[in-house]
Amino acid sequence: MAGLRGAIDRDILVGLGAFLVLYNLLGRGYEALSARYSHTYKGLGAFDKAGWVGRLVSLTHAPIAVVFAYDALRPYECWTCADTFMHAHDAKGVFALAHTGGYLLHDFVDLLINGRKHGRFDGGPLIFLHHIAAVCSYTIVASYPKCTLLYVLWILCELSTPFLNGIWFFSKMKMKQWRTVCGLLLFLSYIPTRLYASPATAAALYAAREDVRALPNFLAAFLLAMLTFATVMNYFWFFKIALGVRKALGGGAAKRA
Repeated sequence: MAGLRGAIDRDILVGLGAFLVLYNLLGRGYEALSARYSHTYKGLGAFDKAGWVGRLVSLTHAPIAVVFAYDALRPYECWTCADTFMHAHDAKGVFALAHTGGYLLHDFVDLLINGRKHGRFDGGPLIFLHHIAAVCSYTIVASYPKCTLLYVLWILCELSTPFLNGIWFFSKMKMKQWRTVCGLLLFLSYIPTRLYASPATAAALYAAREDVRALPNFLAAFLLAMLTFATVMNYFWFFKIALGVRKALGGGAAKRA
Protein backbone atom coordinates (compact mmCIF):
# COMPACT_ATOMS: atom_id res chain seq x y z
CA MET A 1 0.00 0.00 0.00
CA ALA A 2 3.02 2.29 0.14
CA GLY A 3 2.30 3.60 -3.35
CA LEU A 4 -1.23 4.67 -2.48
CA ARG A 5 -0.35 8.03 -1.06
CA GLY A 6 -2.17 11.29 -1.44
CA ALA A 7 -4.97 13.33 0.02
CA ILE A 8 -8.15 11.38 0.62
CA ASP A 9 -10.96 12.64 -1.60
CA ARG A 10 -13.58 12.79 1.11
CA ASP A 11 -16.28 13.75 -1.37
CA ILE A 12 -16.31 10.19 -2.70
CA LEU A 13 -16.46 8.65 0.76
CA VAL A 14 -19.14 11.06 1.99
CA GLY A 15 -21.07 10.56 -1.23
CA LEU A 16 -20.92 6.78 -0.87
CA GLY A 17 -22.48 7.06 2.58
CA ALA A 18 -25.09 9.62 1.53
CA PHE A 19 -26.29 7.63 -1.48
CA LEU A 20 -26.24 4.43 0.58
CA VAL A 21 -28.77 6.04 2.93
CA LEU A 22 -30.76 7.60 0.08
CA TYR A 23 -31.22 4.33 -1.80
CA ASN A 24 -32.08 2.51 1.39
CA LEU A 25 -34.87 5.02 2.04
CA LEU A 26 -35.99 4.73 -1.58
CA GLY A 27 -36.23 0.96 -1.21
CA ARG A 28 -38.41 1.36 1.88
CA GLY A 29 -40.65 3.74 -0.06
CA TYR A 30 -40.99 1.31 -2.98
CA GLU A 31 -41.79 -1.50 -0.56
CA ALA A 32 -44.63 0.49 1.02
CA LEU A 33 -46.06 1.60 -2.34
CA SER A 34 -45.86 -1.88 -3.84
CA ALA A 35 -47.58 -3.43 -0.81
CA ARG A 36 -50.42 -0.96 -1.20
CA TYR A 37 -50.91 -0.71 -4.96
CA SER A 38 -49.38 -3.73 -6.75
CA HIS A 39 -51.46 -6.90 -7.02
CA THR A 40 -48.50 -8.76 -8.50
CA TYR A 41 -46.30 -7.83 -5.56
CA LYS A 42 -48.94 -8.96 -3.07
CA GLY A 43 -48.98 -12.41 -4.64
CA LEU A 44 -45.22 -12.95 -4.45
CA GLY A 45 -43.33 -14.89 -1.80
CA ALA A 46 -41.08 -13.08 0.67
CA PHE A 47 -37.90 -13.73 -1.35
CA ASP A 48 -39.42 -12.42 -4.60
CA LYS A 49 -40.88 -9.41 -2.80
CA ALA A 50 -37.35 -8.46 -1.78
CA GLY A 51 -36.24 -8.94 -5.39
CA TRP A 52 -39.13 -6.79 -6.63
CA VAL A 53 -38.13 -3.88 -4.41
CA GLY A 54 -34.43 -4.27 -5.18
CA ARG A 55 -35.09 -4.16 -8.91
CA LEU A 56 -37.27 -1.07 -8.61
CA VAL A 57 -34.34 0.63 -6.88
CA SER A 58 -32.03 -0.63 -9.65
CA LEU A 59 -34.40 0.72 -12.31
CA THR A 60 -34.21 4.11 -10.62
CA HIS A 61 -30.44 4.07 -10.27
CA ALA A 62 -29.48 2.98 -13.80
CA PRO A 63 -30.73 5.93 -15.91
CA ILE A 64 -29.57 8.46 -13.31
CA ALA A 65 -26.14 6.84 -13.21
CA VAL A 66 -25.83 6.99 -17.00
CA VAL A 67 -26.77 10.69 -17.02
CA PHE A 68 -24.21 11.51 -14.32
CA ALA A 69 -21.51 9.48 -16.10
CA TYR A 70 -22.21 11.10 -19.46
CA ASP A 71 -22.22 14.56 -17.89
CA ALA A 72 -18.81 13.85 -16.34
CA LEU A 73 -17.35 12.61 -19.64
CA ARG A 74 -19.03 15.14 -21.96
CA PRO A 75 -16.44 17.95 -21.60
CA TYR A 76 -13.64 15.68 -22.83
CA GLU A 77 -13.12 15.23 -26.57
CA CYS A 78 -11.31 11.89 -26.26
CA TRP A 79 -12.81 9.66 -23.58
CA THR A 80 -10.23 6.88 -23.96
CA CYS A 81 -7.12 9.06 -24.14
CA ALA A 82 -4.68 8.70 -21.24
CA ASP A 83 -5.04 12.34 -20.23
CA THR A 84 -8.77 11.75 -19.75
CA PHE A 85 -9.39 8.29 -18.40
CA MET A 86 -6.20 8.01 -16.34
CA HIS A 87 -5.35 11.49 -15.16
CA ALA A 88 -8.56 13.56 -15.15
CA HIS A 89 -10.13 13.89 -11.71
CA ASP A 90 -12.88 16.45 -11.21
CA ALA A 91 -16.02 17.05 -9.19
CA LYS A 92 -18.41 15.56 -11.76
CA GLY A 93 -16.43 12.35 -12.03
CA VAL A 94 -16.24 12.07 -8.25
CA PHE A 95 -20.00 12.63 -7.98
CA ALA A 96 -20.76 9.96 -10.60
CA LEU A 97 -18.61 7.43 -8.73
CA ALA A 98 -20.09 8.37 -5.35
CA HIS A 99 -23.63 7.98 -6.66
CA THR A 100 -23.14 4.55 -8.21
CA GLY A 101 -20.86 3.42 -5.39
CA GLY A 102 -23.51 4.31 -2.81
CA TYR A 103 -26.17 2.40 -4.75
CA LEU A 104 -23.92 -0.67 -5.11
CA LEU A 105 -23.08 -0.59 -1.41
CA HIS A 106 -26.79 -0.43 -0.57
CA ASP A 107 -27.59 -3.29 -2.94
CA PHE A 108 -24.72 -5.38 -1.59
CA VAL A 109 -25.93 -5.01 2.00
CA ASP A 110 -29.51 -5.65 0.87
CA LEU A 111 -28.48 -8.86 -0.91
CA LEU A 112 -26.63 -10.07 2.17
CA ILE A 113 -29.57 -9.35 4.49
CA ASN A 114 -32.12 -11.00 2.21
CA GLY A 115 -29.83 -13.94 1.52
CA ARG A 116 -29.39 -14.61 5.20
CA LYS A 117 -33.10 -14.16 5.86
CA HIS A 118 -34.33 -16.41 3.04
CA GLY A 119 -31.48 -18.88 2.76
CA ARG A 120 -30.58 -18.03 -0.85
CA PHE A 121 -28.99 -15.16 -2.71
CA ASP A 122 -30.44 -13.27 -5.64
CA GLY A 123 -28.03 -13.22 -8.58
CA GLY A 124 -25.40 -15.59 -7.25
CA PRO A 125 -21.71 -15.04 -6.43
CA LEU A 126 -20.93 -12.97 -9.54
CA ILE A 127 -23.22 -10.21 -8.30
CA PHE A 128 -21.38 -10.07 -4.98
CA LEU A 129 -17.99 -9.96 -6.69
CA HIS A 130 -19.22 -7.27 -9.08
CA HIS A 131 -20.39 -5.05 -6.21
CA ILE A 132 -17.24 -5.58 -4.15
CA ALA A 133 -14.98 -4.86 -7.13
CA ALA A 134 -16.81 -1.65 -8.00
CA VAL A 135 -16.93 -0.26 -4.47
CA CYS A 136 -13.23 -1.10 -3.99
CA SER A 137 -12.44 0.68 -7.24
CA TYR A 138 -14.22 3.84 -6.16
CA THR A 139 -12.67 3.92 -2.71
CA ILE A 140 -9.21 3.43 -4.24
CA VAL A 141 -9.89 6.46 -6.43
CA ALA A 142 -10.64 8.36 -3.22
CA SER A 143 -7.16 7.61 -1.86
CA TYR A 144 -5.26 7.83 -5.15
CA PRO A 145 -7.07 10.02 -7.72
CA LYS A 146 -6.15 8.13 -10.88
CA CYS A 147 -8.36 6.35 -13.44
CA THR A 148 -11.41 8.23 -12.17
CA LEU A 149 -13.02 8.65 -15.57
CA LEU A 150 -12.08 5.14 -16.66
CA TYR A 151 -14.40 3.84 -13.95
CA VAL A 152 -16.97 6.49 -14.85
CA LEU A 153 -16.83 5.28 -18.46
CA TRP A 154 -17.82 1.81 -17.31
CA ILE A 155 -20.89 3.23 -15.55
CA LEU A 156 -22.34 3.78 -19.04
CA CYS A 157 -22.77 -0.01 -19.16
CA GLU A 158 -25.79 0.54 -16.91
CA LEU A 159 -27.67 1.27 -20.15
CA SER A 160 -28.39 -2.46 -20.35
CA THR A 161 -29.62 -2.82 -16.77
CA PRO A 162 -33.30 -1.79 -17.26
CA PHE A 163 -33.79 -4.58 -19.80
CA LEU A 164 -32.40 -7.16 -17.38
CA ASN A 165 -34.81 -5.98 -14.73
CA GLY A 166 -37.61 -5.94 -17.29
CA ILE A 167 -37.12 -9.66 -17.92
CA TRP A 168 -37.59 -10.35 -14.21
CA PHE A 169 -40.65 -8.12 -13.79
CA PHE A 170 -42.45 -9.40 -16.88
CA SER A 171 -41.75 -12.96 -15.80
CA LYS A 172 -43.46 -12.31 -12.47
CA MET A 173 -46.36 -10.57 -14.23
CA LYS A 174 -46.78 -13.53 -16.64
CA MET A 175 -46.22 -11.29 -19.67
CA LYS A 176 -44.16 -13.65 -21.80
CA GLN A 177 -44.07 -11.54 -24.98
CA TRP A 178 -42.75 -8.48 -23.16
CA ARG A 179 -40.24 -10.69 -21.38
CA THR A 180 -38.95 -11.83 -24.79
CA VAL A 181 -38.78 -8.23 -26.01
CA CYS A 182 -36.69 -7.27 -22.98
CA GLY A 183 -34.45 -10.27 -23.62
CA LEU A 184 -33.82 -9.13 -27.18
CA LEU A 185 -33.16 -5.55 -26.07
CA LEU A 186 -30.81 -6.80 -23.36
CA PHE A 187 -28.92 -8.85 -25.96
CA LEU A 188 -28.64 -5.87 -28.30
CA SER A 189 -27.75 -3.37 -25.56
CA TYR A 190 -24.90 -5.57 -24.33
CA ILE A 191 -23.01 -5.27 -27.61
CA PRO A 192 -22.25 -1.50 -27.63
CA THR A 193 -21.88 -1.31 -23.84
CA ARG A 194 -20.61 -4.29 -21.83
CA LEU A 195 -19.05 -6.19 -24.74
CA TYR A 196 -17.44 -3.11 -26.26
CA ALA A 197 -16.13 -1.72 -22.97
CA SER A 198 -13.55 -4.47 -22.43
CA PRO A 199 -11.66 -4.36 -25.75
CA ALA A 200 -11.94 -0.55 -25.86
CA THR A 201 -10.46 -0.26 -22.37
CA ALA A 202 -7.76 -2.84 -23.10
CA ALA A 203 -6.75 -1.01 -26.28
CA ALA A 204 -6.67 2.33 -24.45
CA LEU A 205 -4.57 0.91 -21.62
CA TYR A 206 -2.15 -0.60 -24.11
CA ALA A 207 -1.83 2.72 -25.95
CA ALA A 208 -1.16 4.39 -22.58
CA ARG A 209 1.08 1.59 -21.29
CA GLU A 210 3.80 4.00 -20.20
CA ASP A 211 1.27 5.77 -17.99
CA VAL A 212 0.11 2.42 -16.65
CA ARG A 213 3.70 1.47 -15.74
CA ALA A 214 4.01 4.78 -13.89
CA LEU A 215 1.13 3.88 -11.58
CA PRO A 216 1.86 2.30 -8.18
CA ASN A 217 2.16 -1.48 -8.60
CA PHE A 218 -0.92 -2.15 -6.51
CA LEU A 219 -3.08 0.24 -8.51
CA ALA A 220 -1.89 -1.09 -11.88
CA ALA A 221 -2.44 -4.70 -10.79
CA PHE A 222 -5.88 -3.90 -9.42
CA LEU A 223 -6.84 -2.09 -12.62
CA LEU A 224 -5.85 -5.05 -14.81
CA ALA A 225 -7.52 -7.51 -12.44
CA MET A 226 -10.78 -5.56 -12.58
CA LEU A 227 -10.67 -5.43 -16.37
CA THR A 228 -10.11 -9.19 -16.52
CA PHE A 229 -12.90 -9.91 -14.05
CA ALA A 230 -15.37 -7.56 -15.76
CA THR A 231 -14.58 -9.09 -19.15
CA VAL A 232 -15.11 -12.67 -17.96
CA MET A 233 -18.29 -11.69 -16.12
CA ASN A 234 -19.86 -9.73 -18.97
CA TYR A 235 -18.97 -12.22 -21.69
CA PHE A 236 -20.25 -15.11 -19.57
CA TRP A 237 -23.55 -13.32 -18.99
CA PHE A 238 -23.80 -12.42 -22.68
CA PHE A 239 -23.42 -16.11 -23.54
CA LYS A 240 -26.27 -16.97 -21.15
CA ILE A 241 -28.40 -14.13 -22.53
CA ALA A 242 -27.81 -15.39 -26.09
CA LEU A 243 -28.91 -18.89 -25.05
CA GLY A 244 -32.03 -17.44 -23.43
CA VAL A 245 -32.93 -15.41 -26.52
CA ARG A 246 -32.37 -18.42 -28.75
CA LYS A 247 -34.60 -20.55 -26.55
CA ALA A 248 -37.35 -17.91 -26.45
CA LEU A 249 -37.36 -17.35 -30.20
CA GLY A 250 -37.02 -21.03 -31.01
CA GLY A 251 -39.86 -21.94 -28.64
CA GLY A 252 -42.08 -19.30 -30.16
CA ALA A 253 -41.36 -20.54 -33.69
CA ALA A 254 -42.11 -24.13 -32.69
CA LYS A 255 -45.39 -23.14 -31.08
CA ARG A 256 -46.56 -21.18 -34.16
CA ALA A 257 -45.71 -24.15 -36.37
